[in-house]
Amino acid sequence: MSVEDDDVIIVSAGSKPGRSFIKTLSMRDLPFAILVGSAQERKEMERLYTEPVIQVDFSEQAPEPPDFHVGQVFLFEESLPVCCKYIQICRLWTCKPIYVISERSKPRLIYRGLGATHVIYSRGSDCSFLL
Repeated sequence: MSVEDDDVIIVSAGSKPGRSFIKTLSMRDLPFAILVGSAQERKEMERLYTEPVIQVDFSEQAPEPPDFHVGQVFLFEESLPVCCKYIQICRLWTCKPIYVISERSKPRLIYRGLGATHVIYSRGSDCSFLL
């Protein structure tokens, strides 16, 4: 994976594999921001990490983009509706690849239809292979 100097990776990391992926990004010194959908999740992520946290309002049609250049996006599936909304929002922010990482054995084609570039099945908590 190549990251341009001004690209910031976006990660939704409410799951164990997502949090493991954040640790990998930190260890590799790659710039990233964390995507959340609630105030409670935002507080938790801000308590655990120093990186920027982006809270999206699911009721907004087109949330304001972050004030940095969005690079690749890694969405760790928690639920179908949340993942779908994250894809729609992130696709507005970047033309770079969007990866959806799912623990479900049958990938959901809807993710590709909404703009995900890759839907990856993984049951392990170590997703460093994505980098």
